[in-house]
Amino acid sequence: MSELNNSKVLIFTIDTLIKIIGKRTSPSLAYQTLNKVINKIQPKYDYLRFVEIKNSLYSETGSEIIVDPEIDKVDPSNFLNCIKDIADYSTKEIGENADFFFIRELRDNLKYENEPIVRDLLLNLNARQHEYIFNRKEEIRRGKIFFDIKNSDIVEPVIKSLIYLLSKINSNNLAEEKVISILNKYKESYNFLNYIKINYNAEDKSLIFIETREELDDISSLTMAEALEKIIEEIGKLSTDDLAQSFIDDFKIVLGENNTHKLIRLGVDFTNVKNAIKYQNRRIAIKVLKSLIDVLSQKTTRNNAITMIGETIVFFQGIHNILNYVQIDTTNIEEGKNFTILAEINSIESYKLGSAFRDVISMIQKNHKKISLIDDFKKQLGNDYLIEIEKLGVNLHFLELKYSFK
Repeated sequence: MSELNNSKVLIFTIDTLIKIIGKRTSPSLAYQTLNKVINKIQPKYDYLRFVEIKNSLYSETGSEIIVDPEIDKVDPSNFLNCIKDIADYSTKEIGENADFFFIRELRDNLKYENEPIVRDLLLNLNARQHEYIFNRKEEIRRGKIFFDIKNSDIVEPVIKSLIYLLSKINSNNLAEEKVISILNKYKESYNFLNYIKINYNAEDKSLIFIETREELDDISSLTMAEALEKIIEEIGKLSTDDLAQSFIDDFKIVLGENNTHKLIRLGVDFTNVKNAIKYQNRRIAIKVLKSLIDVLSQKTTRNNAITMIGETIVFFQGIHNILNYVQIDTTNIEEGKNFTILAEINSIESYKLGSAFRDVISMIQKNHKKISLIDDFKKQLGNDYLIEIEKLGVNLHFLELKYSFK
């Protein structure tokens, strides 16, 4: 009889996925991907609320996957389906970076191959590899042939629309420079962006010409859409707070209805991009701090609440550098004037903000066990922001469960 319990299977599966995805993308994206997958399938497998994945990039003790022993009570057949879904969804999340060998690499790196549950998982992965390859080829075929969209046809209107929108808050020349800078930044991840050339008019530097090489049309629609999503998102984040809220709607208007439909058919998900722009670091930080202050003020004085939060943030500033962009004035209890979030916080990787706030919330709850903080904090945040901070790795369900037994 096997001595391998559910929690051990889950830990080594997640750990293996993180290592493989990290090699193909980046360690931070690997952690974000697994946290996103766990959150996505949690409604189906309620016991995943007992799982927390800590990022080694911001932990002095290295990577840590925390699994409550309650998971060992789950029926093995149901648990196997959960493990299969984690592998499947992780593969889909990293898209092109999965390529044809990802599932095989996962399969080859799994331990305990003689254990019944692992044997079943390996059989599933063999079947999934063939299925995934077929589906990916079919998606690419539909995107390139059925819809008959050329990547080169959409690049020029996208770039010119982005430059126009940025020129509303910058000079035209500066807007062009910023767009070119962001394109150059992503050439390392998407080398096909080198097939796009932006040249200035020799007589009038305010005029630009965009040229594309025919090799650009050989790139799959899904990969092209992924690159364009990242570029649009990053440029949208350069807008002022007011413009950021309507950036995607404005972008669609400037781009035109026909080109907007082309982008959608290419695979660009405007909803995801819109949310990424709307819920960027500074805006999330403002909402989190305001919600924390409001909740704690109901349980103590407002002055105590601000002092409590301020002291905790100062404590963690040496551990989480991103908190140095958060300035708390503990002497001012007037709403809206007790903290300042510097705009530079938007240039820092979002997962670092999630890590910092997870530690801040955890320490406040740990040090004030008599205060029921987390449930009220979730309600104060609202569903939209709750989803966004959980995407950053702040597992409030786990923290609530952790401190409910103290």
